Amino acid sequence: MQSGSGSQFGLWLQDDLAQGWLVAHAQANRPMVCLDLAADARTSLTRMTQVLAEWVKTPGLAALHWVWVGAPEQWPEEWPNQRPETIQSDLRFPSAHWPPPLPGIHRCWSKQGLRSVSLTIGLSDPGQLINELMLSADWLMVDTKQASASLAHLSHLVHPLTHWLSVSDDVVKPISVGAVEQTANRTTKPAVDPLLAWTQAQQKAGDQVTASNRRAVVIGAGISGLTMAAVLGARGWKVEVLDPHPPGTNSRHASHLAAALTPVVSGDDNERSQLSRAGALAADRFWAALPTVIGHRCGALQLQRPQTLKRWVDLEAVSEAFAMPQWACWVDAQDASDAAGMALARGGLWMPGGWLIQVARLLEVLAQMPGVNVIAGHANRLRRQAGIWQVIDSSAQVLAQAPLVIMANAADTTALLQRSTFWPIDDVGTKFRLTGLHQLAGEVTCLPAQVLGGGPACIVGGDGYVLPAVDGWCVSGGTYVRELSQTQCTPEGRQTNIQRAAALLNMPLLVDRLQTDDLPGWAGFRAVLPGRLPALGPLASAGCEGLWMQTAGASRGLTWSVLGAELVADALEGAPLALQRSLLNHLLPGI
Repeated sequence: MQSGSGSQFGLWLQDDLAQGWLVAHAQANRPMVCLDLAADARTSLTRMTQVLAEWVKTPGLAALHWVWVGAPEQWPEEWPNQRPETIQSDLRFPSAHWPPPLPGIHRCWSKQGLRSVSLTIGLSDPGQLINELMLSADWLMVDTKQASASLAHLSHLVHPLTHWLSVSDDVVKPISVGAVEQTANRTTKPAVDPLLAWTQAQQKAGDQVTASNRRAVVIGAGISGLTMAAVLGARGWKVEVLDPHPPGTNSRHASHLAAALTPVVSGDDNERSQLSRAGALAADRFWAALPTVIGHRCGALQLQRPQTLKRWVDLEAVSEAFAMPQWACWVDAQDASDAAGMALARGGLWMPGGWLIQVARLLEVLAQMPGVNVIAGHANRLRRQAGIWQVIDSSAQVLAQAPLVIMANAADTTALLQRSTFWPIDDVGTKFRLTGLHQLAGEVTCLPAQVLGGGPACIVGGDGYVLPAVDGWCVSGGTYVRELSQTQCTPEGRQTNIQRAAALLNMPLLVDRLQTDDLPGWAGFRAVLPGRLPALGPLASAGCEGLWMQTAGASRGLTWSVLGAELVADALEGAPLALQRSLLNHLLPGI
């Protein structure tokens, strides 16, 4: 058997056995997923480039997904000499996308023509993170010590045709199928898996991603819907987006000048904190790669609120407990003022990953992305015939049809399901989460940047927020109003937003300097679920195969939009999911 260290592993890949595996996989017309449990990142990345060298020479292999898990401190922030981008000239991982050494599951993408490569990195305790992975490995590599022990804890990551390899410093050896089956049979699996619909989507990817089936309809042309369409379009899908008011002068977001993505941070790094970090990192990678500038990473300050206010939290203590200063750290009033470029009275949390987004421009850019076709129309109901979903308008006309429909229509999601007689209770017997879906009205106000001394250089938040200037205006917001059927900008809302800006920017005279009647703004609805986490994923009920949703982004639609779109696209294409199972559980529509 060939040696497994350095170039010797590459030599083993040229053996008849390995070449036969590659050819057989290409003939199966499925993406290839490799899970490498090497003890360190350097070894795994070396193996990946060696597999990649053979993969690009194998006709029919269009997608390769490489996965490694390890401790955050083992992941290099820079890899100047051995990074994959320097080894493979035609398939590059952009340097700006190289994952930071933060806990969680991270993703890098590289694409050249019809070939694509993903690198999925899980940074946490490997023993725990293995149970959190959502993938079905075609090749699974373990070291010799792991191979000699029980492999039962890995059985949820494989399928019947998985190739298992024992790899050490001097030997590469296939593990016998009999040994794998014995350990797999001893594995105790849960009687009911809430993520079964996600898993089934991944397993069916080989059948679903043929050219004729790479079609989808997205209902809703807001931030979530158009991001979903753009992500699928970038992967070769043809996507029709339906909305009564598509991007343009009559769009609901035409006057929505700017919004912010500000991460959520908790001292114990709870599920909201982890999900927010995953969403912010995914959005940062996606937005930076768009062909047109739609905003910029400016950083965000969350100022310490006065102790006299309700829900007071000691942010300095949060920062100390959070203990990830590269993502969020405490700054005093002077450092906060330096970051904002203006004199602030309070310190707070500094989060360099905050983004300022020009909303109308973002939507216009997404609507023009490859594979995306936006159609003006209102989805009145859904109908499924012979495996094809049809979207019907109020005149009983078919607006669009495809094997896949993704509802991203905010608070109208439940009404559309009811009109379509799909009001499912999921198969795991728990409460259908969307029964709590409701909408909250709110407005933001545009304040003249010159009155604010040019405006802050970063997002300044706390009780409300103020954004850096866009076209001479600084957006301040936002209000929350229940039980409204229509939204509009009001004198009361403008006054509230001015008062918030005055308090945040330490400008007590601001209220007297501005005439509220003359200030522009934007008003709209937020779709909200109890707990303020979105609903994302396939509907698990019988008869709903191919029906997905992403809704209830609340006031953090920007945070969830790219993460949700990439998770759906990954599942549909059989790629590993870049999110832990336990976190995805919090987003299921049926729980």
